Amino acid sequence: MITQPYVNFILPDAGGNVKPISNGKIYIGKEGLDPKLGGNPIYYRDNEGAEVEISSPLYLNMTGVIVDGTNDSNVINPYTKAPVSMLILNKNGDPVWSELSNVTQLVSSTEVAKGSGLTFPNIEIMKSTYLPIGVKVSWQGYYDQSDGGSNWGIVKSGAHVDDGFSVFSIDANTYVEANTKGARVNIMKAGAKSGDSAFDNGAILNFAANFAIDNKMGIKAPAGTFYV
Repeated sequence: MITQPYVNFILPDAGGNVKPISNGKIYIGKEGLDPKLGGNPIYYRDNEGAEVEISSPLYLNMTGVIVDGTNDSNVINPYTKAPVSMLILNKNGDPVWSELSNVTQLVSSTEVAKGSGLTFPNIEIMKSTYLPIGVKVSWQGYYDQSDGGSNWGIVKSGAHVDDGFSVFSIDANTYVEANTKGARVNIMKAGAKSGDSAFDNGAILNFAANFAIDNKMGIKAPAGTFYV
């Protein structure tokens, strides 16, 4: 089941300040399809615990909280029973976030205010998620959780080049600047993969070596077989 994990849906303004998506709409559809097509049942529990089915779109009130669409103060926590696609529109009807694959986590002002940042299982999911400027993000693995490629970084805006290690591009003007502090470059954090004979590590190892030379660092590689 996929639930709304946080309270507020947010969006950074031009100055990078996080504000709620007031009076916006959320379209929920089937995974891999246009969210506006719908077709994925949405539910919530009423005060008696009974399951109530509602339809897309969902409505956000002034504070960016999902309400039942008829009562601005009746906050609900909707969920589905199948993987979903999602589209979020602001009050003007402009798209501010979309994802066609299974949506498992969204950003909230509550979480950002705590300063605890956001954690993702891998880089692919992190890069496909809407992220506010200035938020700390962590990933538990490069390709998969616990594969040795875990790291953290800060979401920034501006011109950038995605090098697969120190910079990860979210969109044309948003990127994550990864933590590269330390005495050595860990090749796993740069995307190296051990034990996979079909994976060519050549470009990654060359990049790690050049990055280490340019920054007067050493190189760290765990025990394993890295095919080139």
